[in-house]
Amino acid sequence: PQWQYESENQTSVGYFHRARASQLLDLLDGRFPHAKEAPALHASLIGAYEQYGDDDGVIRSGRKFLAAYPQSFEHYSVALTMASSFARQRRVADEQAVYDSLLKELAGNASLKLQYEQVFDRYVTRLVELKRTNDALALYRHEIDRDPQDQALYEKLAAFLDQRGLGAQVEQVYKEAAAKFPDSGWQQKLARWYLRLRRNQDFAELTRQVVQIFNGTGLEKYFREIVAPASLDAALTRQVNLYAHQRFPDNLTFVKN
Repeated sequence: PQWQYESENQTSVGYFHRARASQLLDLLDGRFPHAKEAPALHASLIGAYEQYGDDDGVIRSGRKFLAAYPQSFEHYSVALTMASSFARQRRVADEQAVYDSLLKELAGNASLKLQYEQVFDRYVTRLVELKRTNDALALYRHEIDRDPQDQALYEKLAAFLDQRGLGAQVEQVYKEAAAKFPDSGWQQKLARWYLRLRRNQDFAELTRQVVQIFNGTGLEKYFREIVAPASLDAALTRQVNLYAHQRFPDNLTFVKN
């Protein structure tokens, strides 16, 4: 009994500390409703609830916090803390609602790009853990539709598909990005992908298209960084260099190649 009492007594310390902290914050809010320190103090209390495994406390206080301080610096971390509590309680719909709300808020804001990527990556990871790959793919497409100029989303989607052996869809993403961002290196990414899979004829056809797009300097760089290190067989090396030589017959790099 003595050991049990000491164990429970030690556990109770955290509970009483949290209860007293909550009372003090209620007192602060009542006397100084506009205190600039309030958001940080409330966020610290929510962090204490999480530390002690009080998910109900996190959710209850988190909702009050987001309603009271929607523009605060801490609202982002509080929302993610709530999402973790929802996850532990297996309240998947509520957890997803937090991620959806944060992505909507953060999307398109360059100054919040890092936070956006953190939320997005965490959302995808959770969907994968829940074995909801199709929902993850739908999320990628939804976010690309929301911000079609975000090239990082195309890169993440291509990597996600590649990890799951969905080659046809990887190729489609690369081609879509190459058409949308012609000067951003997507042709090179697609070329490297073809070479990694030893799809030599697809690589040759892509190079033929690249020859028609790039200027002489850009094409020299493409051959120096993509073609030369690839160790292609002699016939394919000649074929792709012939494409370049036919467009730039006086370029000595392609003449020598």
